[in-house]
Amino acid sequence: HARIESLHNQGTDKVTGRLGVLVVSADGVPLTGTHRPPPIRHVIVNVDGTELRTGPAAPGPAPLWDEEFTFLVTARTETLQLALVDAAGHPPMVEGKTSISIPSLGVSPTPRE
Repeated sequence: HARIESLHNQGTDKVTGRLGVLVVSADGVPLTGTHRPPPIRHVIVNVDGTELRTGPAAPGPAPLWDEEFTFLVTARTETLQLALVDAAGHPPMVEGKTSISIPSLGVSPTPRE
């Protein structure tokens, strides 16, 4: 889930809004073999080089986080990146990742209250 809140519009490199990102859950995540410790899964959310991480989810095929993040965005902000990471291993292992075009989300700015 994503929403954008308008702040102000002062050129392309200035902050123009806030992007809210709600990380709820994942589905169909494969279970690991018995040779590894149980997975400690986090989601890393990246917008314009600002990287935030969820807390760990309980092991299983449908991890649940239900965490919300807010990013400041500009008119040049194009991409929201998400990565599912298993932090139990050394080094941590990226289990999946995706990039989402922010304009493709079809969200329109909401007025600031």
